Amino acid sequence: MRIKFSLSLALILLTSAPAMAQVCTFSQASLLPNNNAPNYWAGYSNTQTAQRASYAPDQPAQPGQAPADAPITTDEAAGVADSSCLDGCQDSLCCDKWFGSLAGLVLGRDNPNPFWTTYESNNNPNQVMNTEDAKADWNGGAEIRLGRWFDCGVLSSGCCDARNGMEVVYFFVTPMNGFASVSGDQFAAGTVSTTIDLQDPTTGSGNVEIGGTDSAFYFDGAAQQRIWRKDEVQNIELNFIRQRLSSGAADVTWLAGIRYFRFNEGLIYGSVADGFEFGDNGGADEAYLNIHSTNDLLGPQIGVRLDYQLWRSLGLYATPKMGIFANRVSTRSHLYSGDGLEGYDIHGQSTDFSFLAQIDAGVTYAINNNWSLFMGYRVIAVSGVTLSDNQIPHYMAATDELAVPDTNGDLILHGGMAGLEFRF
Repeated sequence: MRIKFSLSLALILLTSAPAMAQVCTFSQASLLPNNNAPNYWAGYSNTQTAQRASYAPDQPAQPGQAPADAPITTDEAAGVADSSCLDGCQDSLCCDKWFGSLAGLVLGRDNPNPFWTTYESNNNPNQVMNTEDAKADWNGGAEIRLGRWFDCGVLSSGCCDARNGMEVVYFFVTPMNGFASVSGDQFAAGTVSTTIDLQDPTTGSGNVEIGGTDSAFYFDGAAQQRIWRKDEVQNIELNFIRQRLSSGAADVTWLAGIRYFRFNEGLIYGSVADGFEFGDNGGADEAYLNIHSTNDLLGPQIGVRLDYQLWRSLGLYATPKMGIFANRVSTRSHLYSGDGLEGYDIHGQSTDFSFLAQIDAGVTYAINNNWSLFMGYRVIAVSGVTLSDNQIPHYMAATDELAVPDTNGDLILHGGMAGLEFRF
């Protein structure tokens, strides 16, 4: 009898061991590319006996209630596991509610469309300067990201299976500057002239005038001509994110939100009359055409964060996102002399649709469960924007044209980024 009892007990223990080994586990998948979290729920048994709060073990079961020492059923065990997963989240990586990053950026832009501004006087085929010569240099910026997870399962599909949150992203690039210059003494003619047609039959001189002075005095037969450029970028996003938590090497985080993107560009084309230099006589012998354009994009976007863990501390990530935006465009075309005389000052506005797509890709290195380093490359492509090069008139007197901004330009920003991510 004792032998049979011992064999029966051993058989019960063996058959119950797999059930006792079941645990509620997950591997952290984060917008922070650090998917090395250990299984925090190891050792938790779904089949363990739980005391019911409605009665004590020494109290008899009420009608319709199970005895106090009755084993929990499979369905009840799943409920206990889910509840414990949520209750225990306070001490696990599952509830690292705050996350963010701080990164440095070095971005540049694609070459602008060249508008030829200058040729050797009396030798029209020899065009010697265009706006692409003053293309913007690369420059630095910064990005800050801050987010918070709403919960650890209440809005999710299961025990630590997914979670939802919000993030705010802001980045900027300090002004990207460009400059080009050409002097008449570089050529046999000794001077340079503008390719822009200066004629205006409504004036006494027959050309566009600046404070009563013929604009040809400044721009034709000039001693020197210059182009200055300044480009600025700012971006802010508010995204809703949904993260799938899995035990595999690959993880996915979906995002959808609203984005504001601004691209500012200033382009100045200046010329100084023959026999003078820039700055002489308080600027009385020089003139400028200053074209400033601003694109304010606002609209919805969607995207996804893909993480793949190569080794315990090293991973890859990619974040493509895109959207269609309303683009409020404003321009200013200002013709003036160096001493403050006015030719014209024309403002233009329009609203159009623009498409913006961005992808970040790179590598991550986890320092520990709370901190990681990342380094990658960013590309931003925008269509349907106003660029200052496209606003330069072929006829200086075409003021009606200047009042209607062209919004058929394309812009590509790209460059490297590196930073530190955290979660707590």
